[in-house]
Amino acid sequence: MDNENKADNIVETQVEPDVPSSPEEVRPINATDEDLSFKQTYEKASAAVAISYDEDKQSPFVSALGYESRAQAIVDMAKELGLYVHKDPALFNQLKNLKEGEEIPKELYIIIATILSFSYYLQGKTPEKYRRADGSTAINTEA
Repeated sequence: MDNENKADNIVETQVEPDVPSSPEEVRPINATDEDLSFKQTYEKASAAVAISYDEDKQSPFVSALGYESRAQAIVDMAKELGLYVHKDPALFNQLKNLKEGEEIPKELYIIIATILSFSYYLQGKTPEKYRRADGSTAINTEA
């Protein structure tokens, strides 16, 4: 991932949980399990795509895409940078065939814009009109 764009990245991950092959293998998940296997299942990223926004082109694009260890590296970097990690297998399936640097299809602009906006808001990045006179980042409903 480009270091200049890293603050704009949002990571979309698909996690593939272990699926029991027979009903006999199914056991209830107990949050007190000592091995915490349920937690590992949902924390390991098997695939990830990072999205950035190009202000010049005014469009979102794929800034990184990876599977297995590269996917985990993308997610780890996002967490290290304090970025929002969005988990949505259906959206990932729409994005997985894009190449790094390729723009997001216009059909996905609304959902991607919503996710990016939420991510930016969590980072304290808000449009100037959303700021109060005192500079706070709370949404100004009169803007």
